[in-house]
Amino acid sequence: MQVPSEWEAALEAALARRGVCLVLGPVDVGKSSFCGLLAQRAARAGVRAAVVDGDTGQQDLGPPACVGWAWADPQASRLEALALAGLYFVGATSPLGHLLELVAGMATLVAQGHRQGAELVVADTTGLVSGPGLGLKWAKVSALRPQTVVALQQQWELEPVLAPYRTRELPQVIRLRPSPQAQARSALARTARREQMFARYFQQAREQALPWQQVAVEGLPLFVGRTLPAGDRERLEQALGSPVLHAEQGPAGALAIAAEAPRYELGEWRVVEARHFDRALVGLVDGAGVTVGAGILRGWPAEGGRFQVVTPAPVAQVRTLKLGFMRVDPSGRELGTVRW
Repeated sequence: MQVPSEWEAALEAALARRGVCLVLGPVDVGKSSFCGLLAQRAARAGVRAAVVDGDTGQQDLGPPACVGWAWADPQASRLEALALAGLYFVGATSPLGHLLELVAGMATLVAQGHRQGAELVVADTTGLVSGPGLGLKWAKVSALRPQTVVALQQQWELEPVLAPYRTRELPQVIRLRPSPQAQARSALARTARREQMFARYFQQAREQALPWQQVAVEGLPLFVGRTLPAGDRERLEQALGSPVLHAEQGPAGALAIAAEAPRYELGEWRVVEARHFDRALVGLVDGAGVTVGAGILRGWPAEGGRFQVVTPAPVAQVRTLKLGFMRVDPSGRELGTVRW
């Protein structure tokens, strides 16, 4: 791409400062393009550089609903051409309702890049820059402690985000106009792009088994309480008007997995409909807390059995099954949200 002269100066400044370069801006202004160019220039200059892609809705590194990271490549200026090095599973493509997980994911992968020797980490972000986006961006600056913030804006839309840094030595704020090549994408085009990235990730996936005893579940208080005795379970089924596939009571409350859920609460009981487990997007986390991949559940397993997960990642080291908030087909088609 033809690089504007002001972008040239910004690229050189960010490269010289090293550390973390955080790139901010609303949708369709060229954030990913800037990140790709900076990473490529760093690699060509012999600087060990990593890219962290925190745009969970329009992900270039790995599947959507995750934060991904990759090492820079001197031959590649487009993020999607880089080889995925790792993931952090967020579980949703929109940051709304998942702000803490998004900040945690970016901070985790930036730290991972530094531990593996990155001299420069380029961090891409979502286009949410107003309302809840203000707090999200401030939290990212606090968590990532960037040396440079590159702000791509049409007029003054990022000034509320940048206001706290006017009197600080760090981060250095560089304001840029959007890329002339940036093009607005419709909601349909964004959905198609997500589905393409899901399909690419799951192209080599296969169905694998995860025994209940092997994994803890994050997202539901599942397998942490006392299994409900048969007589009590029958009474719960009568009250719900539905077969109950699993029920337990514990310190986190009472949880029932029902064949159907005409209601989501019944007294002390939190009720989850079993169908939500079918093609639910999940994160696969190892014993060290590292996301080894994303997967798709194949329904609720038989009592005392195994979770069946479609994933390209090996599951032998998986110790936590992290429930996401959407359902996806391995073909990439999005099937709606999940209510746990």
